[in-house]
Amino acid sequence: MKSRSHSAVAGQDDRAKCSSRANLRPTSRGSIHARSADAADPPAIVTNYLSTPEDQQVAIDAIRLTRRVVAAPALRNYRPVEHRPGAEITSDGDLIHAAPKGLHNLGVAENNGLGRKFPQ
Repeated sequence: MKSRSHSAVAGQDDRAKCSSRANLRPTSRGSIHARSADAADPPAIVTNYLSTPEDQQVAIDAIRLTRRVVAAPALRNYRPVEHRPGAEITSDGDLIHAAPKGLHNLGVAENNGLGRKFPQ
């Protein structure tokens, strides 16, 4: 799956279960720029998370797929309850508004296209 958002699902036994989805190929692009020549000044960061229709659709589809999985008969004994974004949130616009805007993927970086992966 290539989407990412975060939701919490709790069962009747009060032990939380969490689902997480990650968009591994986002089309949204952010930026990071120096504010000044002073290295002590924090950078200006603009995330632009979910700023393209493609990324928004991936997030919507991921939330809806997670809801279908959690509603599966095999999980019925756990009595899952959706906390975020909340089962009452159903329209595309409301799902995008409720989707987390600050999550990011972690992984390895390629150094100048030379095929060396970090950390080594």
